[in-house]
Amino acid sequence: MAARKLWLAVWLVLASSSLSAAGQAITWVKNNAPPFYLINDPDGETGFGDRVQTLLESAMPQYAHQTIQMPLTRLEQSWERYAPLCFATMISEPPLNNHYQLSIPYAVYLPHGLISTRAFARTLSREPDGSVSLERLLSEQTVNLGHIAGRTYGSRVDLILKRHEAQVDMVQRVGANETAGALAMLQHNRFDLIIEYGFVLNHVPSDSERYPALVFTPIAETRGMAVLGAVGCTNSPAGHAALQDINVAISKMVQSEEYLRAVSRWLVPATEQTEYWRLFDERIFAAMETAQ
Repeated sequence: MAARKLWLAVWLVLASSSLSAAGQAITWVKNNAPPFYLINDPDGETGFGDRVQTLLESAMPQYAHQTIQMPLTRLEQSWERYAPLCFATMISEPPLNNHYQLSIPYAVYLPHGLISTRAFARTLSREPDGSVSLERLLSEQTVNLGHIAGRTYGSRVDLILKRHEAQVDMVQRVGANETAGALAMLQHNRFDLIIEYGFVLNHVPSDSERYPALVFTPIAETRGMAVLGAVGCTNSPAGHAALQDINVAISKMVQSEEYLRAVSRWLVPATEQTEYWRLFDERIFAAMETAQ
């Protein structure tokens, strides 16, 4: 009888461990937003977010990883449907709601600017350094702004847009090809400009013979600043546990050659390499020291 009870106790422990291991899963979400994610790229190339997610998955073999694709508009309603759901390329700022939480920062993006046709860019009133005040632009004229539904740009830009929403005629872009679709609509003069990272133009093909070239103009209110990137996961016990492991993986990932090559490939402007890496060292490693 004693042996039978001992066997039963061992079986329960093993079964519990097996169930615990089987229950460790992360569902990752991607959206079709080059150069962060390249969905069904004809050359088989992966984007920056694809690369980061792959590195994190490799560093956490104790989890079963799966990926689903959805537009940003669905992400807001999907956080609590998975245990947990994680998105690798979020802006590192206080969460907009209680549905998700963020990892420590792992990426530095140079700030958003205005992308428009060259003809529209010539009509903009510029500051002495060549940038354009978004506050001034929106206070002086009504702007037809292209916008990817569900997209945010960081608190400073979001607040300016909120203050001047009466001067913003916003054309929402929804659907599968979010970023590429918005740029194509811009080239077809469906709106005046979009707010986007400058490096997006380096990785989105354009046909200059048929469509006007697009140019990037810095926003005065955010020039010289950096946008930090982080992983977002469901705000739940499972999400908390996953983020603890993600933070450990990030602290190692940001020092790896493979990660630094991905950053150099996707995020570093050829003309601002020294300034970029200075910002990277300053912001990322400072954030990690704070989190410890």
